[in-house]
Formats: sequence, structure tokens, C-alpha cells
Amino acid sequence: MKPESHMPVEPGLKVAAQMDAETTEEDFRFARQMGVDHAVAWCSPDKASAEYYRHCRALYDRNGVRLYGLGNGGVHNVAAITLNFPGRDEKVEEYKQHLRNLGQADIPYTTYAHMANGVWSTPREATRGGASARAFDVDRLEEEAIAGGGFGSRPELERDYTEEEIWENFTSFIKEVAPVAEEAGVRVGIHPDDPPGLVLGRVPRVIFSSFEGYKRALEIADSPNVGCVCASGAGWRAVRLWAMVWRRRFATLVVWARFSRCITEPWTDLYHTLWKLLSTTVTSTCIRQ
Repeated sequence: MKPESHMPVEPGLKVAAQMDAETTEEDFRFARQMGVDHAVAWCSPDKASAEYYRHCRALYDRNGVRLYGLGNGGVHNVAAITLNFPGRDEKVEEYKQHLRNLGQADIPYTTYAHMANGVWSTPREATRGGASARAFDVDRLEEEAIAGGGFGSRPELERDYTEEEIWENFTSFIKEVAPVAEEAGVRVGIHPDDPPGLVLGRVPRVIFSSFEGYKRALEIADSPNVGCVCASGAGWRAVRLWAMVWRRRFATLVVWARFSRCITEPWTDLYHTLWKLLSTTVTSTCIRQ
């Protein structure tokens, strides 16, 4: 399905950078030196407005880089949405306004993640050549585990949540926001659970951890403007998921792919395999870090 949008995105692979919403001239110069002409960025919720989004896009335009995507940290990995807490409706309305702001600013993409308590990591480890990298080891969760990753929280929960609740809350959310994304002309890419396939902080990561989960979720969304994010930082299990995504169905629904420094072996094979797959995907943008 072709996304509904007044903002055309040329087919084919784009190499982009993840940058600050208001980045420096030095960073722009470095991006141009690297041959990067697309970028994604994040802003804080206190700055979320169509006027600010237009300001960011104009800044990037002046520096020869297209701002392909912009995220709002206030509506990313939100427990109120994922777990149906008080304030859920207000957060959903905030997300809808985020989409409208993007459309008014001619920014065609944003990322959404449906994790109640954010990205989890364990202490950093060394990878190839001794490079320091983000890691997740379930056996080391008690060793200063980090939750949130900059976008999210670790709410203190009084009970365990069920898989059925997570599905119900996602369904109600996406049914509300998908029509707004289409109206605004904005593509929404759903980030995989990071790390995937576990129960963390009393919340199961059941939807965006498997091919079957993504398949069901996209069928529920039933929108050309809702697609997939490929994030290698979510680990080798996520990489296997993406190999299935490309082989079996959703290649044209991948709207963002992200290479991160992480403990994933064999990294070299992973990198080249995903790069080859992405090069054949007609609507993807690849973010390399």
C-alpha cells in the first residue's frame, strides 16, 4: 500500500544520520562530508509545535540535509498508553497533535514505540576490537540495569500485566491515530521491543518481538501510513525477525532502519546482510550510527 501523503519520498535507500533537532554547523558539515543528506531527530515535549517543527526543517534545509523524521520524546514509550493508565486519552491526543504538527511542517516520518518502560540495557561491554557497546544480558539484570534509554520510564507497578491487555491497549491506540497519520500525510514506523520477547518490569513484550506480532499489529492498523522500524540495536533476535519481515511480506512497509553499536554477533555478517536486504527495499531509509 502506498502511504497517504502530500510529501513525496523518492523510492530507494537513503543513508541518514540521527542528529539533534537543533544541531551545530560542525555536525552538519560532518554529515555533508560523509555524503549524508537525510536525518532524523528528536525534540522535547515542551517544544512540540508546528511552528517549532517548521523551524527545525528550515534549519536542516539551509544546511543541505533533509529532515526526514522528527520524534517527540513525550509520546514515545508511554506507560499511560501501553498500560491504559489515567491520562491515557490526553497522551493519545498529544500524539495526534504531534502527527498534525509534522504534516504542517512537511516532515514525513516519526517513530513510535509501544514499550511501557522503555529500552533496557545492562552494563556496557566490549565488542569487536575492544569497542565499548551497549549490551543486554538477562543474567545481569540486577547489576545496575538501566531502563528508559532516554525515552521512557520505569513505573512502579502494583501487579503483572497480561499479553491480552497489551494487545487491547495497542489496538485502541492505533485505531485512533492511524486515520490522523493518513490525514496529516505522515508515516509512522513502529520500533521493535528492545530487548524483545521478555517480561520486564512486570510487562510482557509480546507484540513487536516476533514476525507474527508485527503481522497482527499491522493488520489491526490497516493503514498504508503505519509500518516497521528495523533496529539492529534490539539484538540478534530482532535481526532474525527482520530477515523474516523482508522474505515474507512487509518489505514495502519498512520506513526506517537503524544500525547501532551493540553487542550482537556475528556483527559483520549482520551488517552486510541487513544492508543487502535494505538496498532492495523501495521505501526504506537507513540510519547508520
